[in-house]
Amino acid sequence: MTNLGPTSQLEADASEVEKRVALIYRTLVLSAALWIVTHKGWPDQILDRKLVELSLRDLLGAVIGVAVACAVGGWLIMRLLNPPPYSLRTKSWCDGWIIWTNVPLSLVALAVFVVFFPTRSSAINGYAGQFLAEIVSLFI
Repeated sequence: MTNLGPTSQLEADASEVEKRVALIYRTLVLSAALWIVTHKGWPDQILDRKLVELSLRDLLGAVIGVAVACAVGGWLIMRLLNPPPYSLRTKSWCDGWIIWTNVPLSLVALAVFVVFFPTRSSAINGYAGQFLAEIVSLFI
């Protein structure tokens, strides 16, 4: 079935499965982004030191970092809690979330495969290990 989009072009409707999978992927991506923003924005290195040892630059940097993390985190929470209306979940919207979530997931799966089943090329093994280390460091 087709419908008329806002640009007066004919757009194909997405199936129910596509709409649900896209919404799940959207939730996973926004949740991961929220976790990264709040984790990286929290000033652990500043909180471990005494206030007397901090310079004004360190203190202002921590305050600005927390403020930016709170603003971006709030925006992400707003996006998480307000998914688009059912009528706006078009085929292109679903395809965008599905494709752009499957690309990084496929890269991580390939790197995990290379790490657990090493190839003859040590460079490829090293790149795969380094890639996984970078991905994991985002969440730690």
